[in-house]
Amino acid sequence: MDTPANRSLVERFVRAALLDASVFAEVSADRAATIQAFLVVVLGGVCNALGQGRPLVGAGDPTSLAVVWVAWIWWTLVVPVVGWLLWTLVVRAGARAFGHSAGDRSLLCALGFANAPAAALLLRILPGIGTAVYVVVLLWLLAASAAAVEAVFAISRRRAVVIAVAGFVAYWLVGLGLQTWATG
Repeated sequence: MDTPANRSLVERFVRAALLDASVFAEVSADRAATIQAFLVVVLGGVCNALGQGRPLVGAGDPTSLAVVWVAWIWWTLVVPVVGWLLWTLVVRAGARAFGHSAGDRSLLCALGFANAPAAALLLRILPGIGTAVYVVVLLWLLAASAAAVEAVFAISRRRAVVIAVAGFVAYWLVGLGLQTWATG
């Protein structure tokens, strides 16, 4: 019997990338989907790092290799997961500002699956189209986030887009502030 809890990660991933709104409602109601959402976020981080041409190996000496692998762990695991958690908090705050509430885990799962389009960032490695791919994927991620917000909060698409765009602007400003702080 095909129940939402039995659906595979790959099936859910594809449906999320295709902006199938029902998958966001499905994963937000499935307690077991948190690990799947985490894997989607990590896959997006790996594809982004590979798309940027980040090397997998060092120059040959152990120190160089260690630095490369620490950087890989940072860019493929830490940054995407922390970004996912911050994005969830920002969207949650935006939704609350508009009078909506939902369980934190359900929003976390839905926004994790909204990261499915990030796998296309792997295409940034192709010469001459990296910037275009980045812009398209960024808009695709925003659309997926809006679909997730719409499903989790059971609100209109227009309201979901407003929350997602407002959340994106706030998220971008937080990131810019952190970057400015980190670089002194």
